[in-house]
Amino acid sequence: MEGSLRVVIVGAGLMGRWHAYYARRLGAAIVGIVDKDPVKARTLGQRHRSTPLFSELEQCLIRCKPDVVHICTPSSSHFDLAGLALEADAHVLIEKPAAPTLEATEALLKLASRRGKLLNPVHQFPFQEGFRRLRANAAALGEPVRVNYEAFTAGGTGQSSQERRRILIEILPHPFSLGAGLFGPSFLNTVEFAGRPTSDDFELWGAASRARFHISLSHRARPTRNALTYVGTAGTAHLNLYHGFAVFEAGPDASRRTKMLQPLSFGTRLVGRSAVNLLARLRRSIWAYPGLLELGRAFYDAVRSGGMAPIAETEIVEIARTVDRLRAS
Repeated sequence: MEGSLRVVIVGAGLMGRWHAYYARRLGAAIVGIVDKDPVKARTLGQRHRSTPLFSELEQCLIRCKPDVVHICTPSSSHFDLAGLALEADAHVLIEKPAAPTLEATEALLKLASRRGKLLNPVHQFPFQEGFRRLRANAAALGEPVRVNYEAFTAGGTGQSSQERRRILIEILPHPFSLGAGLFGPSFLNTVEFAGRPTSDDFELWGAASRARFHISLSHRARPTRNALTYVGTAGTAHLNLYHGFAVFEAGPDASRRTKMLQPLSFGTRLVGRSAVNLLARLRRSIWAYPGLLELGRAFYDAVRSGGMAPIAETEIVEIARTVDRLRAS
């Protein structure tokens, strides 16, 4: 496939705006914007002038004949929209979750395989520089002991109890994709709720080898946070997933002097790494959602080369299976 990829953005809200931004950064041509809300469609269209606007995906697919469709709509619409795009011979990059259930997810993946197309959900955290550094340096941290993931969100403010619960459930693919990246998809078979989940707070535990993986999701906890801490026998890595960087602490030295200076040494590393990361993001114009650009690049490269999708089908299925199992429980 030569030249710029022809891309359609479905859903002109916040995520549609950033998908369009990074698609343009990757050299794609935005050939259509789809949203039932004409105001949202026009607002995004103003950022990408001369791009035709549509209220329905079917019309857009017929006129625009895209190579890739980005689906950035509520999850309840994913199955139908992705099916239309795949049947029109387009590859699909879709906001998480790919579909509301395991059955629907497997049906989409089978359709993609039958049409010879790629379909990936947006699990961008494993594509961040901080997580790549963790994987590259994990051996130096020793045997893993405990991994903590925390997501404290303001997304449920003013929402119903049912909607707040749905938001927390739809966050789960993020820690699951990180755990699968560290320990393999089989780790997901061990994940269970710790205690009784509510509409405002989920606590989950999983296990990999001798390590424990703890997941904490909350609408109530403040400040807002999205972070992963990887604790090993020889050191610890702290990942800021909002900003995409990692800070490492060595662990073997347990002297009194080291304990006294730990807050200063860690604070210095944190400030230094934060500054370096901020400058790098400014230089590369990564204004939001670190990892999305890298995932998009890997997906587009696979589309152009006819290669494998950056997120394996086995991982997509196991994450959907685990979310289904936990939802049922």
